[in-house]
Amino acid sequence: MAKRKAKRYFLHKKYLSIILYLLLLLAAVCALKSVFFVKTNNSPAVKTEQKVIKEDNSTKRYTIDVQYPEVVGLTDTDFQKQINTEIKEWIDNEVGQFKKENSSPPKIKGLEEAKAQLFIKYSTAKLDEQIVSIGLEKYEYSIGQAHGTTNTTTFNYSVKNRKKLSLTDLFVPGCDCWQKLSKIASSAVTEDLKKDGGIVDTDLVAAGTAPKAENYQNFLLDRNSLILIFDPYQVAPGAAGTRVVNLPFSKLRGILKI
Repeated sequence: MAKRKAKRYFLHKKYLSIILYLLLLLAAVCALKSVFFVKTNNSPAVKTEQKVIKEDNSTKRYTIDVQYPEVVGLTDTDFQKQINTEIKEWIDNEVGQFKKENSSPPKIKGLEEAKAQLFIKYSTAKLDEQIVSIGLEKYEYSIGQAHGTTNTTTFNYSVKNRKKLSLTDLFVPGCDCWQKLSKIASSAVTEDLKKDGGIVDTDLVAAGTAPKAENYQNFLLDRNSLILIFDPYQVAPGAAGTRVVNLPFSKLRGILKI
């Protein structure tokens, strides 16, 4: 009798061990599935392809060297086409206007060999299925000018909402956002100029960072910050060039929805 009980005990123990092993095996399989079969976004990587417009006209004495982006890889191909169309229309307008303004080179003594110039280059701050943020910098010179001019134009899009973004689209509703942003921007520009060893013209800084939409038309968005771009003469003398300040999103809590 005692032997039967002992045998039965060991059989039960054996079966329990087998059941425990099977449960552990099943848990391991489930864990592997959770690692290797997670849902992923299989759309192609979002990137830009560089497009180029080059022209060297010796008769009309101008040079054009334009590089601009074409976005590829967005899942929403219709919105991708809209983005690329808007950028290309801007490029075509800038090139067309430049050619029109420089169609008849002036006869200026000492500048017989001079050429008008149009250079455009681009940079990307963020490219993914949520945000497309691209900046284009233009340098333009016409014969007879003391020097050329540089300015920036930015293109920011919410892919999810299929919309071109202005800063007001990013503001927290009901906040006194322009005033708050102006204060932060003014401080950041002043610090940036001081780091460069430049002269801080407080009147220019105040005017160029005043709480008005026109002062903040050029901005970019990267993963962690709002990038503000101020053209020459906006916040400092022309010699200081374009001023770019990065404002971490952590400093913009209560102002931006990002």
